[in-house]
Amino acid sequence: MESQPKNPVNNITTTYRRGVTLAILSTALSLPILEASLVGQWRGTDYVDGQNWTSTPATGSIVATINGTGATAVTSGYAPGTKAVDMPGSPYFVVAQANNPLNNATAISLVAIFKPSGTGVTGGGFHQGSGLIGMELAGVTNDWGMSWNGNRIAGAAPGAGVMERTLFSDPLYASDLKVAMFTWSNSGVQKIYVNGVLVSTQNTGIMSPRSAGAFALGATTSTGTNLFNGQIAELRVYNSDESANAATIADDLKNTYAADILMESAALTTTGGRFVLVDTTAAQVNAAGNFDLFYDGVEVADGSVQVSKSGARTTVTYTTLVEYGPSHGYDLTVPKVGGSNTNYFDSSLPSYKLPLTLPGPAGSVGTWGIREILTGATPLPPNAGNISAAVSTVLADPAPANTDGSAPVLNHSDPDTNDQGGTGNFNNDFNVLVNAADDQNWVVTGKTQVTITTPGELRTFSVHGDDGFAMRVTGTGGGRFVHVGGDAQIDESDFQTLYRDGGTGDSNSRGTFRFDAAGTYDITYFGWDGGGGGYHEVAWAPGTYFDDRDTNLWRLVGNDTDPSIPPFRERWAINPPGPLAGNGTFGVRTFLASGATGLGSLTTFLNTTTRTPENDAANTVDAQVSYLNHRDPNNGGFNRFLDDRPFPGNNNTVDEQNVVTVAKGRISIPATGTYTFITTSDDGFVFRLKGVNGNPDPSFRRVTSLSGDPRFQMSNLNEVYYDQANNETRAIVDLAAGSYDIEYLQVENVGGFAYELGVAVGEWPNQTTPPGGFQLVGVPATTVLFPAVAAPGWTVESSIPGLAQYSGNILGAEAKISHTQALATNDPIWTTLGLDPANRITTWPSLDFRDPQDGGEGSFSPTNAWPLNTANADNDYAMRATGNIIITQAGYYHLGFQGDDGGYMYIYGAGGNPDPVIESIVFTNLPQQAVIGTATGSTVNNAVRVDTGTGNSRTIVRTLLQPGEYQIKTLFFEGGGGSFWEVFGGSETAAYNYPLLTTTAGSAPVNGGLALIEQTATQPGDPNFQITSLTLTGSPVTSVSFNIAGQPGETYTLEGSTNLTDWIELTTNLTSTGTSTPFTVNLSEFPELNGEAKVFFRATVNE
Repeated sequence: MESQPKNPVNNITTTYRRGVTLAILSTALSLPILEASLVGQWRGTDYVDGQNWTSTPATGSIVATINGTGATAVTSGYAPGTKAVDMPGSPYFVVAQANNPLNNATAISLVAIFKPSGTGVTGGGFHQGSGLIGMELAGVTNDWGMSWNGNRIAGAAPGAGVMERTLFSDPLYASDLKVAMFTWSNSGVQKIYVNGVLVSTQNTGIMSPRSAGAFALGATTSTGTNLFNGQIAELRVYNSDESANAATIADDLKNTYAADILMESAALTTTGGRFVLVDTTAAQVNAAGNFDLFYDGVEVADGSVQVSKSGARTTVTYTTLVEYGPSHGYDLTVPKVGGSNTNYFDSSLPSYKLPLTLPGPAGSVGTWGIREILTGATPLPPNAGNISAAVSTVLADPAPANTDGSAPVLNHSDPDTNDQGGTGNFNNDFNVLVNAADDQNWVVTGKTQVTITTPGELRTFSVHGDDGFAMRVTGTGGGRFVHVGGDAQIDESDFQTLYRDGGTGDSNSRGTFRFDAAGTYDITYFGWDGGGGGYHEVAWAPGTYFDDRDTNLWRLVGNDTDPSIPPFRERWAINPPGPLAGNGTFGVRTFLASGATGLGSLTTFLNTTTRTPENDAANTVDAQVSYLNHRDPNNGGFNRFLDDRPFPGNNNTVDEQNVVTVAKGRISIPATGTYTFITTSDDGFVFRLKGVNGNPDPSFRRVTSLSGDPRFQMSNLNEVYYDQANNETRAIVDLAAGSYDIEYLQVENVGGFAYELGVAVGEWPNQTTPPGGFQLVGVPATTVLFPAVAAPGWTVESSIPGLAQYSGNILGAEAKISHTQALATNDPIWTTLGLDPANRITTWPSLDFRDPQDGGEGSFSPTNAWPLNTANADNDYAMRATGNIIITQAGYYHLGFQGDDGGYMYIYGAGGNPDPVIESIVFTNLPQQAVIGTATGSTVNNAVRVDTGTGNSRTIVRTLLQPGEYQIKTLFFEGGGGSFWEVFGGSETAAYNYPLLTTTAGSAPVNGGLALIEQTATQPGDPNFQITSLTLTGSPVTSVSFNIAGQPGETYTLEGSTNLTDWIELTTNLTSTGTSTPFTVNLSEFPELNGEAKVFFRATVNE
């Protein structure tokens, strides 16, 4: 065969049986190719023992500083003239932030050629593996990294505001040299290549540039987290997506450093195993030569070994009996091109996780066969803590006692330990087969079949269970798991098995299976509960999904329309007490001192409370508000929407804790389409949409957020919830035109307290921004007017700095200005400070100042140096400004200032207009200090003063202005530390980032946030009166329990029927216990209902 510059057998695939002889000449030449976008290249060949590691001169000679000792350059095992850096798990290298060539990069490629000493540390994130190269920063931010995670390559380029998702390769051979490459671009796609071949890809939607930061070579963080143990021959970073050049880069590296054939991967299967070998310039596999393979010390027969070569890659597959067990050893001799040379590989491989057969009843399409084995204290088998222990229980001889059964779906829980909030994504659970009293622990096997009609179909399985599981999908058509999410992993020795081994709590796993052909497939689920609550649930959805909340297409595997399946149960408080919404408002009830911490206790409180403003006015407050954007001004953070209002019921003096808020509204959807609601809450929230006038409740179809916790559940598709604090959540829903009710429940545990609810038309997951941004629900569309400051602008009077003899308050600030204005122009202080006395009175188009030597900018940039700025950090000074604003349209205006430290704003009438009245403080950072009062020379409340000696004094007031001119006099003073001052305003709208008041008038359109309309009760008087949370006990059913969603003080008549025509009374005087009243029907007491296949119940409010 004619020699080619590269890969002479590219695009030629040949398959041989062992013993067949065919000579192949394979040569390859490698020339270093360094692209212009290669911005960092650290070569082992250049390394000096124990020293810093410096990149090549062509990439700027970037110094990576050594941390620790023991790094040495090694040559053994590498091509002549090349070396690698041996890093035995102690030293690593750091590139300083200032030298990071990927700062602000919009695309990156990370490349490593390395040989690990064994498997690396493991975890679900790239930063939890042994770091090859990493810039893991605290929190979820725009960092990056690539690691050796167990025996897989892991890489990620996360983004602020988006849940972090790590990409993994399949398992690789741990003990040989390999080229790993991770790429990301601002298209949102990240990829992993191994030896130049694409092995994994994922669209995360993350498009923002990379952050600045220090990064590590041989660790995941610059502080040395998860050190790499092994040898690194070369590391490269590109500020570009080099996906198109992956093969070329890999060829260059392996042909430079490799001294022999490379073993890329070695794995068992359930029927044998496979090896992938890679040619290098130094050596090539002779695919037609004699391959010797021993498995567990026994030679594999010639006819059971297949060799296939494509380009530079050779795949050796073999079939043999692979017994279930912990691991199996192999010895492989590989012939090489050119004489009698061979290469020898030996190691051991883990066995597959799940035995090929498990005892238990068979299932069929639409039916699960189920076997339960109780575990726990003697005489029961011990509780399982992992797959191996659970399998030992099932395969024990003699076999343990078991209970067999069947069900249309696998969705079971122990009702004694798991209520409707602790059973996975579907809470319409059957009871476990052996439902004795108290906590049950078990090992369970479930078997069913599914029918696939489309070859190549992708379906994602969602598995929830407490604690772990393994699940195999098999069929004659073939297929494998190709993608995972949550805690799931793919069995490296059986790609048809998904598992979560060890651990406690919810297994929370997703796995996408590619069905290669149409036909019937078998599913075997194997799980265990090793203590505490227990449940198991298997669902699926068409397509590929990382998390449950990515779609609402999940369905329980099996026959999910079977009438024996219990109904869904409400998870959180329904029909909460509180005022209905008015026209253009939310009705809000605030319960102070509720004792609630978390959504669970919020639900208990709302279901049982009898508090009203009438019987507990001190702690129960009703209000009508135009939008939800509230905080505790004494301890509440700020989120997306500006200028939060004090929450209804705020007492303005203490940090409120254990507060429950119920907000009700009715929105009008003008046009059918997709809408994205956005909320941030401190602490937990439930956001619920409800159909009006008999229309069905809408279903959220996607939720995105910084973490994976905010979500909806298939059992309650119309509500999104989050039981922690401060996680911006976006909930996407398709709505037909019409009206919908909103219920927003919020609980403040301790510490900060804030909540907000906004919306935008369209689908806008995290890291996307709708045109015009999000708007608060209830805020109408408008045009904001920005009044001009009359010419020549603002007249600014400034004091000199350093006047510490005057007090650090408003009175002292006025004195500092008077002191300075009285100074003679030849006073020596001007020379001492290096200042021009003419600058004590200046004219400016806007008020936007800071001390550039000791003051950050506020909301606007660039910012002017204050008029009497010196070369040093300035303290103890003040400024006062006067200007006339021109109002062209009557209406309410928001006028404000912010600065570090305090100040005031006085508003006077001019040109015949009377002094306006400041009606309220729209927002302030300092509720204890911000006070409305009367300005000097006025008789009305036209002043707001914030007399504080530290911090940002941001305060905005509301006032009604008529056309004409109004004079604003405003003052700012600085005591010590950083300082800035800004004055801004415009016509009234909500949560708006007003521009500076300047000599140029302007306007800007503002999107509306869905109109709020009046919420009227329907007949009966309570629009949410219903029976909820139905629970069946026994098999056959012996009792039925449910809740009645009503109001305190009511009584009910309960009736039952088998045909919806003939009703019998169960009770005629059940007294309400609050907004949720429990009731249990013992069927043995009602022969007309007992034993019937279907029974109906109804409740009536007694007059």
